Amino acid sequence: MNVAFSSASPAAVAADVLVLGVPAGKLADVLAAVPALSAGLGAVAAEEDFTGKPGSVLSAPSYGALAASRVLLIGLGPAGLADVRAAAGIAGKQTRDRGAKTAALAFPATPIDTAALRSAIEAFAEGNYRFDKYKPAGSRKAPATTLTFVGVAEDAEAVRRSLALAEGQLLARDLVNEQPAEVYPE
Repeated sequence: MNVAFSSASPAAVAADVLVLGVPAGKLADVLAAVPALSAGLGAVAAEEDFTGKPGSVLSAPSYGALAASRVLLIGLGPAGLADVRAAAGIAGKQTRDRGAKTAALAFPATPIDTAALRSAIEAFAEGNYRFDKYKPAGSRKAPATTLTFVGVAEDAEAVRRSLALAEGQLLARDLVNEQPAEVYPE
């Protein structure tokens, strides 16, 4: 998985899915980052009673108003480190479930430091994982290939460490899920 950074507005970042982390009670602040859809998304969020509760998800197409095809609002609750990690994991799973190749994560109302960045990369990779080696090729959905952080300071060392850790975790998950006859050393 490639990790990139963008200083552009979330509305201008090209991706299959734009994920916006929404702290509890700060929906209006987050929607200000995507003014072309803020009124429509605000109305849908009110109708669906989306308030930024931890783990809550609201998905909507962008109808061409944004560079991304789809917008995903994910609740962060109090927006602590664990909440950012949980939201990134949900984003990874939702991205894979939709068959999206690229995802952009933005946390307009939440400061993201190095620890939160590392945690988000690892959690996105975990959420994006699925052991489907033995499923028919037509029913498999490929994982996302590019994750772009929007409005987050670039930190190459954090990315390198997080991807190395995620790669090790995914290998361990593959070994656990593999049939014993396949992984037994000879």
